[in-house]
Amino acid sequence: MISFALSGMLLGLTSGIAPGPLLTLVITETLKHGKKEGSKVAIAPLLTDIPIILIAVFILSRLSDFEFILGVISILGGLFILYLGYESIKTKGLEINTENIKTHSIKKGIIVNAINPHPYLFWITVGVPMIIKAYIKSTLNPV
Repeated sequence: MISFALSGMLLGLTSGIAPGPLLTLVITETLKHGKKEGSKVAIAPLLTDIPIILIAVFILSRLSDFEFILGVISILGGLFILYLGYESIKTKGLEINTENIKTHSIKKGIIVNAINPHPYLFWITVGVPMIIKAYIKSTLNPV
């Protein structure tokens, strides 16, 4: 049980600090709107990983469509990253009153994580097999 917990913490830590679209969005939102908005983006995996795990289990049970689904996710992810890049570089006039700006940080974080192929690849290749192996040893291990 300890080995599964340590593996989960180590994999979670390395995923959290690995460069990618979600980390870039965390940094961007933090610089634009402060720590609170950056934190909202950072918690997006807590909201999106359960559906991703379920999708990974579904994909593992039907491996023949795996490449097509990853291709669609990659294209959608690339298009959304282009949109975020465009949004980051376009200039606007100086706005003095910033108290009422709606940032939608959590929404952006959820979208980025949901269409980023990396969580799917992780859960399909490492996460779900590890959960299954842990479950075989004890029903409490996956928790």
